[in-house]
Amino acid sequence: LGEHLPYSLFRAQDGLPMSVTRLQRSVSDYFLDHFTITTSGYFTTPPFMCARDVVGTERLMYSVDYPYRSPLAGAEFLRRLPIPAAELAAVASGNADRILKL
Repeated sequence: LGEHLPYSLFRAQDGLPMSVTRLQRSVSDYFLDHFTITTSGYFTTPPFMCARDVVGTERLMYSVDYPYRSPLAGAEFLRRLPIPAAELAAVASGNADRILKL
């Protein structure tokens, strides 16, 4: 799920303040505006919910990481996610359609 970046994003912001980076905005602002992350075979709810809280549902896309993870495990993960149906639809395929212009 985002190569663990959602969990470390605000720590990176503290370690890389604008006074050091000389960027016009914070590191986390750039990340949140320009990156989309995938589930990438992480089929457990707590990491997903953390990523959802940090980047928002509109920046999350489902992915399996085949052949390392099972598509069946991925489908079961989606079925168990405790999120509203509209968010699930966005994560499962809607965001990919929108972002990748499918």
